[in-house]
This record gives sequence, C-alpha cells and structure tokens, in this order.
Amino acid sequence: MTLGAALAAVAALRAEGTEHFKKQAYADAAAAWVKAARMLELGHRPDAKMLSNIAAAQLALEKYVAASSYAGKSVAADPDWWKGHWYRGQALMKMLRNKPPSTAMSERCEQAKHAFEGCLKCS
Repeated sequence: MTLGAALAAVAALRAEGTEHFKKQAYADAAAAWVKAARMLELGHRPDAKMLSNIAAAQLALEKYVAASSYAGKSVAADPDWWKGHWYRGQALMKMLRNKPPSTAMSERCEQAKHAFEGCLKCS
C-alpha cells in the first residue's frame, strides 16, 4: 500500500469513527479509530488526537483501563495535547469509584492528579 493510499484509508476510518461517535455508537467509533491508529503506528506516525478520541470512546463504554491506556499513548505521542491528560485523569478517577481505600487506590488517585496537572501545563 502506498503512503497516499494509507493516509486516505486513515482519513476514511477517522471520518467513520467520528460519525459513529456522533451517533453514540461508541464501540464502532473506537473500532474504526483503533484501525486507523494502528495503521499510523505501523508508519511510526502516532496521532495524539485520534488516540485521545479512542480514550473518549472507551470512557463512554465504561472501559476505564482501556481509556487510561489510550490516553497515556496520546500523551506519549504529544505531551502538549491536553485531552490525552484529561481523559487519562478521568479514566483513573472512574476506576476509584466504589473502591475501598487501599494503597493501590491511593496511587491511582495520585496518577489522576498528575494527569490533571498535565492539562494545566499544556499550551
């Protein structure tokens, strides 16, 4: 597949994911965006915005571990993209819900705080 064809396929998958997300078909949105993100990662061109979109879809699906993971990948791809930090913090906070106090939960809370602070550092 040529670079042009690959980028066209990524653009089509990005648009497909956006349409699904607008219709609140979050699993379909995530699936389309994951395909596109994998294509970009194979070309060593991760897209922070798309990765944060996947995190948002995973949050909507209440898949908080996956949301945190994709948000972390978004931050790694572009530390200045505030939504990656925001979605990571949101996912980590959701993981704390209805959990008894523990060392693990305290660490997760600190990670969430750090993620939200990351938002404030973005331009």
